[in-house]
Amino acid sequence: MDPMTDRSRIAITVVTTLALGASTYGHAFEVDPPGVLRDIWYGDLEAILFGLAIFGVFLVYRWWALLPAIAPAAVTVYLHHMTDYVYPFHEDFYENFSANPLLLVLFAIVWIGLLAAILSIGLLLRALWEAVRARRRGGPLTGST
Repeated sequence: MDPMTDRSRIAITVVTTLALGASTYGHAFEVDPPGVLRDIWYGDLEAILFGLAIFGVFLVYRWWALLPAIAPAAVTVYLHHMTDYVYPFHEDFYENFSANPLLLVLFAIVWIGLLAAILSIGLLLRALWEAVRARRRGGPLTGST
């Protein structure tokens, strides 16, 4: 029997979504924290966040745990179409896509699909974990509803 409730699964998914969205938002504005925080922000933060997101998907073990993959694309579309955002310091990659809406939709689908594929590593790891647990117990797979 799986001890995790649906409320805790939803909470983990919401926190993962907020973390990925906040990271995208912060990087869009070229936030420049001082000292060690700067090294983390421009260095290992993305790897840490995606590692935690994959771990969150591992814990939740439901298909809807992949929904946080939408957050970075949603934040980017929000910034460019619902605010007066101007990309700081260098050329905006998004502007090339916004001229052609079909290309923009295709890019968003590919981007979300790639992020969902990365997050699905957590589902694969959990399936392996459950298979190993079932083999040790000698019973059928559990928790895969």
